[in-house]
Amino acid sequence: DTIDRAKDVVPSMVFQLPEDAGMAKLVARAPDGTLVVYTTDEQAKTGYLLRIQGQSLKDTTEVKDTNLSAQAGPLALYASNDAALLVHAVSGRIILVKDSKIQELRLDITQPLAASFYEGNLYVLTAEEVYKIPDVTQGKTKATPWLAKGTTLGAGPLFLTVDGNV
Repeated sequence: DTIDRAKDVVPSMVFQLPEDAGMAKLVARAPDGTLVVYTTDEQAKTGYLLRIQGQSLKDTTEVKDTNLSAQAGPLALYASNDAALLVHAVSGRIILVKDSKIQELRLDITQPLAASFYEGNLYVLTAEEVYKIPDVTQGKTKATPWLAKGTTLGAGPLFLTVDGNV
């Protein structure tokens, strides 16, 4: 404990989800500190995006009939200050929620393996390439190769994380 300077802390409740909001599935934090939570009601086949600021619920957006949780592969939630993205990289589907409006986007990338979100851009990994989709929170889906020409990935890539570097 002295090496990493670990400290004992007691967890504290940030926000209590309302019982009728379903079960929390994914959580993301926007750069401005807003907590974004994706919950689902499996019986109604409905999801909810909750935006929580401080200890109060800012807004709730109902995400109906997307059937994202039933699809194979991981589902990810990314948040910017003004938008939230539910990304199912394997199917290439994105649900963009902005200003309480829902827009479904489709990636034109074959066999995506994983995705990562950084500063309003979505990065998508395939077996051969990393693609960048600039301004995905503006509803754009045009993907461009991101790696330098002639660069190859290692064999069998599984996931990527972007924070300015891959």
